[in-house]
Amino acid sequence: MRRYNCAHDRVVLLSLVLVCALQWACTTVVQGGIPPSAFDFRNVVPVSQKDPSGWKVAKVKILLGRLSPAFSAAAYCDIEVGIPEINFRGPVPDGFAQLEAAAAADSAARTVLSQGIPPTAILCRSFQEEMERILSAAIPGVRVTKFLSLNVPYKTFP
Repeated sequence: MRRYNCAHDRVVLLSLVLVCALQWACTTVVQGGIPPSAFDFRNVVPVSQKDPSGWKVAKVKILLGRLSPAFSAAAYCDIEVGIPEINFRGPVPDGFAQLEAAAAADSAARTVLSQGIPPTAILCRSFQEEMERILSAAIPGVRVTKFLSLNVPYKTFP
């Protein structure tokens, strides 16, 4: 007959509790849902007689952060989205550009925050690159960079 080992059971139970606590503490929470209105596109290069032509930009300072009970950190990233007024597919309406930019920003944030990159300039650059990759499928010719254009106001989210 086997003897009951209370100490062994405590070690197993403590190990399970520790694993659950660590998993909970390391969980990354991605919230947000940047609104399309955050991308206020302004024309910076007028449309000419030739297609494609024109250029418009929207500047947004986006807070990217990782929330966890053990460690929370965040960084503001300066994002400038540049889009042709008219690309080879035709005119790019502001409303369409706003919807696509917001969806791309949300998706890019989920992707880069799940990679565990510390909130630094590297995180912001990864976010810009991922956002451009996603957005270029919907709007050819798009560029996502840090703030470059002068005399274009920016919005902050959140």
